Amino acid sequence: MIYSRDSMTLAEYREKVFNSVKAAGTEEAAKKVIDDAQKALNSANIGTQSQREFWVELYRLLEGEFDKQANFSKRAAEKGPKYLSEAQSADALGEIIAAARAAIGQIVGR
Repeated sequence: MIYSRDSMTLAEYREKVFNSVKAAGTEEAAKKVIDDAQKALNSANIGTQSQREFWVELYRLLEGEFDKQANFSKRAAEKGPKYLSEAQSADALGEIIAAARAAIGQIVGR
């Protein structure tokens, strides 16, 4: 995933990374999205403070999505076995998001 100051703002790139994490499909793929984003920011010579702000805001977005998926999973599970696959899908996405958040935590030193 390439970032160029000429093609998009940091906010737009953060949204792109956020959506890529959600679509990653596996924890490993989500971690790769984060790693690729870090490389892209480094190669674009983004300052340390701007990078930290990028990661903190992405972490917050992912935290909100994680909470949303957890709540959805809980509600689906409470509806009974008929909704089990929906609960499992939400749980799987929650695990992918948690892996991405952990990778971001390592970058910003949380």
